Amino acid sequence: MLKQQLTLMEAYMIELLRNQGVTDEEIIRKSLSKEVTEWRKYNEQFDFEQLAHLAQKDEANFVSMINNGYRIKFLTFPGLQRMLSMKFGLEKDQDYTLVENGVTNVKVSEEQLNEIEKVLSLNWKIKREKTSVSIQNG
Repeated sequence: MLKQQLTLMEAYMIELLRNQGVTDEEIIRKSLSKEVTEWRKYNEQFDFEQLAHLAQKDEANFVSMINNGYRIKFLTFPGLQRMLSMKFGLEKDQDYTLVENGVTNVKVSEEQLNEIEKVLSLNWKIKREKTSVSIQNG
């Protein structure tokens, strides 16, 4: 199944809401009804109106993205680190090691790895190693 693509900022907003205990059903419902102002309490810098706009633009794709996953259009190196933390709870020096063009020694379950593969933009490549994986740009 082709994943709905979204911006890194939209992914950050979705994962922040999930981390704050907002259910996927609530993200869908409030985005479709444009009731997103209360989410500013989680992060005042995020423009949650973007999620409402995304939901209004194509409801079916928005619902699919929330329920079935998404792919980030373009993921930067700092963005990769932040997504590993926000979406998967992985932290630098504890769960992976930074290298010049990515991260190595990423300790993840097979399920987490499958989800990482689905989320990453196409500029990132995953290399499976014996006990861990590497994620490298290019």
